[in-house]
Amino acid sequence: MGSNTSRSNDDTETTNPPKRRRIEKANAPVAHVEYDSLQEYGYHFKNDKLVSIDTNEPFKFDVFEDKEENQKRYETIGRLVDNAVFDLLESKCQLQRVTVPIDAKRNEKTSFIFVSKDLSTAKYLMVIIHGTGVVRAGQWSRKLIINEGLEIGSQFEYIRRAQATGYAVIVTNTNLNEFQPSRHLRHRSIHPIRGSGSAEEHGCYVWEHFVRPSPAKHICIMAHSYGGAVVLELAHQFLKEFDQRVFAVALTDSPMTIYGRRVKKNVLKMLKKRTINWVTDTEEVDTDLGECDCCLLRSAGHTVHEWTSHTSIDAIFKYFAEQRRTLEKSILVDFASSNQCGLAPGFQSLYSILQATKTKMGARTLRANLMEPLIDVTSIQYRQDAVENLIDDEKLMFQVQTILLHFTDVERIILACIQENPSRTVAAAEKRITMINQLRRILDVLPTLQQALEQSTSDLLKNLCSTLGDQRFQLMLDILNLQLTTEQTISSNGFLGAKIRRIFAIRSGFDERLDSLRADVIVVIDEVESLEKEFSERFNMPVRYNLTNTRGFSLEIMGEFKGVLPANVISVAKRQKSTFITTLQLAHLSDRFELLYNDICLLTDQLILILFAKIRSHFGCMYRLVEAISIIDILQSFAEVSKARDYVRPMFGPNTKILKGRHPVIDLFGQQKPIANDIELYPELNVILVTGPNMSGKSTYLRQIALLQVLAQIGCFVPAEQARFRIVHEIFSKIRHHDNLFMGQSTFSSEIHHIAFILNCMTSNSMILLDEICSSTSTNEGLALATSLTETLCQTKAFVIISTHFQQLTSIGYIYRNVANYHFDVIYNDKLSSDAESDSTSHSRRFHPQSVIDQLKEQNTIVYLYTLRPGICKDLHYGIALASQIEDLQTVVELAKCVAKYYIRKKEVGFFCTKLVSLLSKISFQSIVNYMSSIPNLLMKRIMIMKGYCDLIYDFTNSTIQFVEQQRIFLENFQKRMYQYWSASSSNTDSDETRMESTSSPSTTEAH
Repeated sequence: MGSNTSRSNDDTETTNPPKRRRIEKANAPVAHVEYDSLQEYGYHFKNDKLVSIDTNEPFKFDVFEDKEENQKRYETIGRLVDNAVFDLLESKCQLQRVTVPIDAKRNEKTSFIFVSKDLSTAKYLMVIIHGTGVVRAGQWSRKLIINEGLEIGSQFEYIRRAQATGYAVIVTNTNLNEFQPSRHLRHRSIHPIRGSGSAEEHGCYVWEHFVRPSPAKHICIMAHSYGGAVVLELAHQFLKEFDQRVFAVALTDSPMTIYGRRVKKNVLKMLKKRTINWVTDTEEVDTDLGECDCCLLRSAGHTVHEWTSHTSIDAIFKYFAEQRRTLEKSILVDFASSNQCGLAPGFQSLYSILQATKTKMGARTLRANLMEPLIDVTSIQYRQDAVENLIDDEKLMFQVQTILLHFTDVERIILACIQENPSRTVAAAEKRITMINQLRRILDVLPTLQQALEQSTSDLLKNLCSTLGDQRFQLMLDILNLQLTTEQTISSNGFLGAKIRRIFAIRSGFDERLDSLRADVIVVIDEVESLEKEFSERFNMPVRYNLTNTRGFSLEIMGEFKGVLPANVISVAKRQKSTFITTLQLAHLSDRFELLYNDICLLTDQLILILFAKIRSHFGCMYRLVEAISIIDILQSFAEVSKARDYVRPMFGPNTKILKGRHPVIDLFGQQKPIANDIELYPELNVILVTGPNMSGKSTYLRQIALLQVLAQIGCFVPAEQARFRIVHEIFSKIRHHDNLFMGQSTFSSEIHHIAFILNCMTSNSMILLDEICSSTSTNEGLALATSLTETLCQTKAFVIISTHFQQLTSIGYIYRNVANYHFDVIYNDKLSSDAESDSTSHSRRFHPQSVIDQLKEQNTIVYLYTLRPGICKDLHYGIALASQIEDLQTVVELAKCVAKYYIRKKEVGFFCTKLVSLLSKISFQSIVNYMSSIPNLLMKRIMIMKGYCDLIYDFTNSTIQFVEQQRIFLENFQKRMYQYWSASSSNTDSDETRMESTSSPSTTEAH
């Protein structure tokens, strides 16, 4: 039967068209059917991995027996992945899609790129160029995205890191070069897209129309594979500009030796100074492999071409950071440190307490400044003078704040002006009409802001005032006033008011059809008003009309309506005490109004595009306007925050000394007033070790130091009584410990990798903050690594603050003179010690009231004072005291106390044995030494036995506790007897030595 069945199937396949047969599933998506999204095809990205929606399994290639069907299916899902990546670039990376060419005609085929929203204001720019083949914008390798995930094969990580470090981003799309005409045409051929006929042409077009107009003075380029050829073409075509603005070029596995043959030697020489190519190799990542004619060569740490961009990302951004520090005057704060210290935007961060800006431009500039504080003292002092001027002159600050409220997002207006024909929809027309009105209002208030700033005494504000006096602003305003109306024909607010302002945005007389349509709109509004009046008289109640996006025109009967509605009412809705009704006549008027409104918007949009073309030649001053308004906005924000919270102006010098410094975030959001603490760091005393129990304030203190340093170097005042800072060029921190599941790193592995990054990037002007270093591994290994790391840092000139629970680590202060020990003070009645008063309680009597100490003894609790004092924190089992405050842990705490008591006695006995052996070795009586030398061995055997019994404590019973207590008493008695024996032996030894000296004195005299 089996052979017959097989034969019949073969016959069927020869006579009938071939059928697809699934190997695994019966419901495979059809390859030749057009799908709009991955979800429709049955796949989606989950945790950056491409998996099936139904089975949650990864994508598989061999689904059908026919290889051609598998290939078609792979190509189909590849195209869908392209669209998904485009969507993620806009939604996840917050990039904007821009048409190429920017002046495309209505039916012209176009390409596109992605740019960040701060392209018109950012000081730094990163251009990302992918390789050749089927990849599109946002991808390094389509195959890696499908098989390995977005993290490996996409450019998202590069974009995220670039944005986090203050770069604007341009993502090119060099492979979308040509198109095919419609199938209905008889003669079809491939036509190139204007401006993107080849990868090189696309790169040059992007440079001319996007990179060149941007205000970014410092540009870095990241290119993969054939992207290196695009870089060579850019350097060849724009040699002088490329040399002045591009400070670093990173390539991944690009055959530059082949591409460089067609470029002049002076171009290759220029590129070699700033280009590194990470190529496939078996060596470790970033290993030096020599050089070629146009770049240095380093290992990418991988032998597969497509993986090089992913494996070398850390080395590339390290290279960008190094090159950037050589040319800029701003500090380096790495991405991890900004999150750990609370710099990045978020609730209860430094950004949130300084967010008193009035414009979106100012908010973005504030965020960039927090990530890149200044290092030029003169620039910082200019800002401080401006902040002080605004604080002293309340009238000036009020005027500036009031005028800034009129400034909307100018960067969006600039982007709308650059895009001549991005879209011709009604929604796009509405945005452009709104933007042109906003631009006119901004230009209208500029003279008022300029007049207000002329009263300032700050040099920085005066320079910004001169920027606002550019004559091109007035020329653009005159052009706009000739065509835009400043009058409103119909007075209305809300949703209807916004539509009316768009309808009458253009002055009458410019277009007859537009005037005719607006006259029809007035007729519709008059009919609605007549209905309003009619229903008000009928119901004898106040009635008003309004317009919403969902209901259209409706009448609102204000007050409690209990009458009978007419028969022509088709919709009734109640909200609070008002009744909203819609009649059939109102519904027709709504439809009529909507049609007229759409036609007016499209006609107005055509006139506005002509306006943009007229003012585009004067638009260069708008970039300087954005920069000026952003700086003014953050300066008034600094002034408002500093004045409201009693901040002081910091000074700068070779040392850092802060008196009564407060944590700025706790100062605002804390439930109580924060405890002020001091900090002093000098080149001769540049390392501080901070000890203290959990919750005593060590981590908060480290963050406080970083935040105050950043506040001072962005030009803001700081929360302290007096402050002086040394300018630092880098801030590195390791405060929160966590694992990295994606990289397969444990908590300790992630920590040491970050510490290695700090050691590689630190300089003598760095500030390093480390919290409980090497505490994620065993105690002995962690202490050894922490000690070695601390000694390494002690040999540098960087300012280092380390918090630790390793008491042994504080002994480094006895070896290195540039190390100081501090601790956070607490009050704790140590129940594990003897019945006598503990050192902590007796010490606290000098600083705290007796009532606090009495309350402490009654409650057997721990009081955190959050006060930093010189010295080392005593190891008094604060962790057990903290756990004892939780009622559910009382059983566990009792066991912990027993274990702690055992280890205390074990430590004391071990110390006694060591001292005993050292003293016995000094006695000259050999017989006593031989007799006493066996005692320590017996005692050590006793301790080993105790250690074995201690392991049984985890089986928690009352008998075990009693046994441990008996053993503790035995050791105490044994120790007392040993001390008595030793004191007696010592006295006898002293008497024998006295007799020996008396007998030897005559012979000594005779000898003399």
